[in-house]
Amino acid sequence: MNLIDQYVNTVTTYLPEKDREIAEKQLCEKIDMRLPVNPTDADIQNVLEQLGNPGLLANEYRQDKQYLIGPDLYYSYLSVLKVVIPVIAILSAVGSMLAAIWQTPIDNGIVEFQMDLFATIFSSIFEGAAQAFLWVTLIYFILQKRGVKAKSIPIFKQKWSVTDLSKLPPSSKAKIPRMESAIALFFSVFFTSLLYFRPEIFGLYTASRGSLILEESFFVLEQLQSYMVLIIVLAVVQLGILIYKFITKQWTLPLAIVNTAYNAAICVLVSVMVADHSLFNLAFFTNLFDLLNISGSQLTSIWWGLKVFSVFFIIGCSIDSVVGFIKCKRQNRILGNFHFN
Repeated sequence: MNLIDQYVNTVTTYLPEKDREIAEKQLCEKIDMRLPVNPTDADIQNVLEQLGNPGLLANEYRQDKQYLIGPDLYYSYLSVLKVVIPVIAILSAVGSMLAAIWQTPIDNGIVEFQMDLFATIFSSIFEGAAQAFLWVTLIYFILQKRGVKAKSIPIFKQKWSVTDLSKLPPSSKAKIPRMESAIALFFSVFFTSLLYFRPEIFGLYTASRGSLILEESFFVLEQLQSYMVLIIVLAVVQLGILIYKFITKQWTLPLAIVNTAYNAAICVLVSVMVADHSLFNLAFFTNLFDLLNISGSQLTSIWWGLKVFSVFFIIGCSIDSVVGFIKCKRQNRILGNFHFN
C-alpha cells in the first residue's frame, strides 16, 4: 500500500461507514490536484503534511455535522468526554465505595448494608458523570467563546508528520472498549475491598426480625489474613493492567505477556487457597447442608466442588491469556500492511 492510500485509509477510519466512500473519492481528487506530474516521494510527503493530521482532516468529510459546541471543537469535545466521563465516574464510585465499606456497620443486617452500599455507589457514578459532563462542556464553551481552535489546544497541538501514519487507531477486532476496562476496574476494586475490609460479608445468613443476620462466615478469617498480602499485590497488578488497557485501547505484546503472567499468578494463588482446607469454615457448610436437608456424609463433596471451581477458573484465565496474544497478533498484522514505499 503506497503512502497516499495509507493516508486516505487513515482518514476514513475516523469516519462512519456511510461517509467513507465519498470521503475517499474527494480526498484522492484533492491530493491529485496538489501533486505535480510524476511526483516524487518528497512531493507526496510534502502534500500530505500540508493536509495535516488525518484525525482532524476527517472532520471536513463528516456528513452528519450536528454540533453541540461548534464545528471546529465539536469532535475534540466528544473525544475528551469519552475519556473524562468514565474516569471521573469510576473514581467517584470507587471513592464512595471504599468509604462506605470502611464506615458502614453491618451489625443491623446484610440487606441494609448492601442497600446503603449500592445506593451510595450508583449515586456517586451519576454525580461523577454529571459533574464531568458539566465541567468539560463549560470549558469547551469558554474556549469557543474565546475563539480557540482545536489545533491550538495542547493535546491536539502536536505537529503531525507522515511517520505518524503507523499510529493507526486499533482495529475493531483488536480494540479494547474503554467501558469494558472501566467496568472490570470497578469490580476488581469492589471485590478486593470487600475481601480486605469486610470478609465476613461472605457467609451464611439467617432471617431475624425482617433482616438477614450473619450466621457463619464462609472463610476462617484468621487464615484468610495469611493470603491477604498476595491478594492485594495481585489486585494492584490487575489495576495497572486495566488502567493500561483503558488508556491504550489495544492489545500489545508487552500487555499480553504481563496479562499472562498475572493470570498464571492468580491461578497459582487460587489453587493454593482451594487446597488449603483450613481456609474454609466447616460450620458454614454444615449449617448450609442442614438448611438444604443434605446428609452430612456429603460434606466431603465440598472439596471436589472447590477443585472443579479451580479447574474452570484456570481454563477461563488460560482463554483470556490466549485471546490477548491473538488480538495482539491481529493488530500487528494490520499495522504490517501499512508501510512506506
